[in-house]
Amino acid sequence: MSLTEKRLIKRISEEVIPQREAELLEIAGCPLRYVLDWTYFLGNAVAVEGLEQWGLPTIAQAFRHICGDDVGRAAVSASIQAIRLSQWPAVWPTGTLGDGNLDLLWDWGAERRFTPEQLAEHLSAQL
Repeated sequence: MSLTEKRLIKRISEEVIPQREAELLEIAGCPLRYVLDWTYFLGNAVAVEGLEQWGLPTIAQAFRHICGDDVGRAAVSASIQAIRLSQWPAVWPTGTLGDGNLDLLWDWGAERRFTPEQLAEHLSAQL
């Protein structure tokens, strides 16, 4: 891992993630924490930057769609405690929900990206 990647991961871990978790608390009305497995991001600064620049904002917007009413907020509160993110060379993102964890695997540095609406639809089907 390069020094640039180390600095980027440190900043995201210490500054960006807490801000994004506070945003999710406001959106969902319950604490949702991000859990990142940085080992899968090693050697891929583009993926780390992509996670920060579009991945985390897209996740927040998807939760805005899902939690737009009491029914959605209740479903999220009952089903999700942690959002676990991994870098994965997938053609399309995979998201599975189980045991209070939402696991999102995606190539965060890829040019092909899902929209907040697509992610919300995918997650809503599992809630």
